Formats: sequence, C-alpha cells, structure tokens
Amino acid sequence: MKPLLDPFHAYLPFPSLQTLRAALPTPRPARLLDVVAGFALPTITALLLVPGPCTSTYLLRRAAAPLVIGAWAYLAWVPLQLSTEDRWGVSVLAISLMMRTLELLVFFPPEGHVYRVQPAPPPAPPPAPASQAVPDQLAHAGATTVAEPVPPPYTLAKFWWALSLWWSFRGIGWNYSPSLPTSSLREPYLPTSSRRAYLLTRAWHLARAWAILDLVRLYQLRLDPAFFIGTPGAPPAYAALGVLHRAAYSVAVAARVWFSLEQPHVACSILLVGLGALTGWTGEWCEPRGWPPMFGGLRDLWRHPGLGYMWSRTWNQYNRRVLHVLCWVGIGERVLGLPHSGEPTRPRPPVASAAVGLRLAPAPPGSETDKLGPITAAPSASTLLSPAASTSPSPSSSASPSPSPSPSGRSSPSNPLPIAPASRAPPKPLALYASNLAKSVIVFLVSGLMHDWGTLVLTLDAVGRGEPRAWADALVLTPFFAVQPAGLVVEAIVKRLWRSFKRDHSGHGPRKASEDGTGAAAEKVPVTPALVLVERAVGFVWTWVWLGYTARHFVEGMCRIGVWEHDGPLFSPAARVIYGKWLV
Repeated sequence: MKPLLDPFHAYLPFPSLQTLRAALPTPRPARLLDVVAGFALPTITALLLVPGPCTSTYLLRRAAAPLVIGAWAYLAWVPLQLSTEDRWGVSVLAISLMMRTLELLVFFPPEGHVYRVQPAPPPAPPPAPASQAVPDQLAHAGATTVAEPVPPPYTLAKFWWALSLWWSFRGIGWNYSPSLPTSSLREPYLPTSSRRAYLLTRAWHLARAWAILDLVRLYQLRLDPAFFIGTPGAPPAYAALGVLHRAAYSVAVAARVWFSLEQPHVACSILLVGLGALTGWTGEWCEPRGWPPMFGGLRDLWRHPGLGYMWSRTWNQYNRRVLHVLCWVGIGERVLGLPHSGEPTRPRPPVASAAVGLRLAPAPPGSETDKLGPITAAPSASTLLSPAASTSPSPSSSASPSPSPSPSGRSSPSNPLPIAPASRAPPKPLALYASNLAKSVIVFLVSGLMHDWGTLVLTLDAVGRGEPRAWADALVLTPFFAVQPAGLVVEAIVKRLWRSFKRDHSGHGPRKASEDGTGAAAEKVPVTPALVLVERAVGFVWTWVWLGYTARHFVEGMCRIGVWEHDGPLFSPAARVIYGKWLV
C-alpha cells in the first residue's frame, strides 16, 4: 500500500513510523504469563484502591499509574494474537483500560465519584383481605434506590468493591449505569428473572450470532476477498460501488465488529450466571440483572429512531464512562473551561419506577413524549444534544422517595429507564449549545483515536514486515467518529423545530391551561397512528442514511488495514452446505 502522506512527512511533529517501529520491542507469540499479567493488572489496581482516600494514598496511586499504563501498553504490543482481528481488538481494549486507570488512580478517585446503588427496603404492605392478596412481583411497588456505602479501607470488602468497580465498564449496578434500550428492560434481564431462563435465552442468542458470523465470513471470503481480506487482485474502489453494493459491504463490516464484541460478552455472562446458579452466589456478576444485552435491536431503533438514541442506547457503552469523565468533563470543562452541562462525574442514584424491573413506568401526567425519541435523552445523548445542567446530591439524599423523575433520566439501578421530564425546560443560551457541540467533538474525536490505536499497531506490524506506511495510514477510522457530532446537531435542530411546530399548530405539545379560568389543564390532542408511523419511518431512514453515508471511512479503513487479513479457518456449516467443506 502506498503511504498517503509521503510528501508531507518532513512536516510531521513526530518521528516516522519506521523510526518508531525500530525503537519498540519485537512482538512475539503470546505466552501464559501474558494472560496472567492481564488478570493481575486489575487486581493490582484494586489493591491500590483498598487504602482510604488521603494525601499519601493519592500520591501512591498516581506514582503507580504510569507503571500500570505501561504494562497495558506492553500487553497491547508485544504478545501476538491468533488473528489480526484479535490483535486490533486487544489493542483498542488496552487503550480503554489505560484511560480507566487514569480515571481511577489519577483524576477521579472512586471513593468520591462512584458507588453502588441498591433498591431500598420496601415498606411493609398494608394488610389485605385474603381474597385480594398482593402479587409477589408488585410487592416492591414504590421502592426507590439508595447508595450503598463504600466499604471501610483495608478490608476484604473494599478489595472486592474495587475489583467489581474495575470490571464494571458499563456501570451496571452502579451510579453511573447507562440508560438501556427497551429490549433490555424485560425478561429475562430483570432482578426477578430466573437464571435458567437467562441462560437459555443467551445461549440461543449466541448460536444465532455464530450463524450470522458464518454467513458474513463466507460472503467476505468468497465474493470479494480482495477488498475484505487483501488477497491478490485489485480491490474495487469503495466510492465506485453502487449504493446496494456499498450497503452490503457496510453491513458485513458492522456485523463482524458487532460479533467481536458480542461473543465475549455473552460467553462471560453465560459462564458467570451459570456459576452463580451452581454456587448460589449473588450480585451483579452472577445474576441476570448484571448482564443485560450490550446492544439494542432494530425494534428499539424503530420505536426511537435517531442518532442520539442509537449512540447512547443501542450501541455498546464500554467506553462511555471514561469518555465522559476524561473528555467531556476533564478536557471540555476543566481544561477548556466550557460551561458544565449534562451528567456530573458523581451521578445521583436513579429513582426506581413504580414496578422495579418488571414493566415500563408510564410517563407522569402532563409530561411530553414524542415518538421520535425522548425529549430529554439518555445521559450520553443528553450531553451531546441538550444543555441540561445537573448537580450531584449526596448519596443520603437518594434514600427518600422523589415525587418527580430523576434528572439523570434513569429509573432503576441495573435496568435504567428514561422518564420524560414533567415540563419542557426553557430554551438554553446558544453559547451552551455551542459548548456542548465542542465537547461532543472532543468525545467522538478521542473515541476515533482510541479505535485507531489498534490501527497504529497493525500499521507498525506492516512496517516491521518491510511494507511502506505513513502516519495517515494509522488514522483511517477517526474521520467516521469525527463527523458524528454534525449529524447529531442536525438531528437536534430538526427535532426541536418539529416539536415546536406540533405544539404551536396541532396541539401535540404540553397540555395548555384551559380558558375557563380554573387553571385546569386542557386535554391534549392525541397523536394519530399515521403520524407516529411517519415520524418513525422518517427518523429510521435518516439514521441509516447518515450512518451509511459516513460509514465509508470505517468500512474502507477496517479492510485497508487488514483487520481480517489473517482470518484463520473456522468451522462453517454454511460452507459445508454450499461448498462441501467444514473449514473455511
């Protein structure tokens, strides 16, 4: 592959890739000691969090952080994986773990920023006649969530608390838990779900995922191997392909990335939930409530179409916490001094719905909902689109019931559900919207660079084989992420204008006061099914058109860097049926 920036290399402010590759240790096959080190580093981090917060503890943690980060960088580069896809994925995971180390050991001590949340003990139900027994699943109606105290320092409980925190990338069961799509708020992912139902559901899901992977791999290997895996031959130019052809390529790449994230998540959930069933262990690690699906489904995106919902709910949220605290808050607000908005670094525990973990709570009377998506979106989407400032109360304040929805937009500790606000917030200054856009650009840009960290590793591997490469070859995925804030801004403007039009012309906004002088709210004009269908269709088409148009950078980049170049033979029932071979 010809380098992209050869004429401009002399102007780059860092050494050439050849110089960098020569200064690095030589990669070698992975060893058992590398696997041990990969599990030892989270343990070491947890041990550093066992002492109580004080000046000496902070100094110790910050002194140890560079060593831990250096160890993660070593594991990302030196041990070779079985395939180039695994090598790219492990490198991206390693940079995420480096950022998590910075969060916990340097910038945001967990004792002051995170805590577990648990359902509050339910009040004793009033005695009921024998003929009107209260169902078990509704006995906890009205329960709220409370903050679990941080265990005392230098105790085994503090160690397990810290270790659980480290592995809780998504924050399930913690105060920074993300908002989940509707498909994750039902059986068998609820606190009351049985382990047996969960294991059967997830095993069937994993089998279907394997079938999808099998078909996609066969498509890549047989129909266009020059484009996908770099076999000899001239690959077609992506820009010269037809719309349907480009859509097929994009779906194939997205499916491979989806499966590479879904497989380990589902496998770990089956293993740990099954272990909990055998041993009787409890907690978010060993119960279905701690392992909701990592991705939403197409039905979720149809019911709530839009880029904001897609990025904040239906796509994986592994990097959500580190990007928020280090980029949105750290760089955007503390370094650049942009106005505070969105979720704080110490979110308040969410308020439980009327039936915790069992059904969707209806919106409170007078609240405004819209079929294009919630007006106040999930924390991720809210900070990208809506400049709603928030503050963080003390943990003890969550113990009392709240008559209004939580500003965090969540309603249960492990299966959060957004609730529409009781009234429309007044318009915010344009400067606050501009600052949110700037912070969104920072978040997406850093996310793109994190993915291109894996690209850099594969590019340096190619340099080690004597192939010519330039720095531009290591920055092929970032453009896809960098342009996403533009789509979010367009979407936010259109939604705001459309909602304003409905409120002013068709009465589909907040209920207006009646004209009889009593102050009672007038009835809201109902939304017709036809209007709902049109809104969903327009939003759904917009989402996929935008993603399809901007995906060319990601699709072309993933194939050009050779992510599936060394995709070893795998068991393939589809290949057996079509080509008579079990391995392909």
